[in-house]
Amino acid sequence: GQYTAKVEAASVALGDMAGAIDSPLYGVFKGLGWIGTLKPLWVGSFFAGAFNVFLLRQFFMTIPKDLSEAARIDGCSEFRIFWQIILPLLMGGIVTAPFFAIPAYFITYRVLLSLRKKKPS
Repeated sequence: GQYTAKVEAASVALGDMAGAIDSPLYGVFKGLGWIGTLKPLWVGSFFAGAFNVFLLRQFFMTIPKDLSEAARIDGCSEFRIFWQIILPLLMGGIVTAPFFAIPAYFITYRVLLSLRKKKPS
């Protein structure tokens, strides 16, 4: 029905997006001399995804500064403020971020695996 058509449309869109980054990534990795190595597969995991950075930033922006100030007045250290006040409030974002990151990393992994095969110059 309608749901199946939406899922198929999303799959096609994701496939097109993954294909659209093949050529630029290949050029970058060829310039670095990384074609045929595993470096492109592990270097990308050291950098945070832009969407997840934005998502967590938005969660940080929703936490009132009054909470931290009140905790400081009560004698909490910066670590304790983060650990007992800020971190529990961020759990929604921390739990949500992997739901966006895992599919993105899987697509990137698939694309980078295809780049491991040496292409003719």
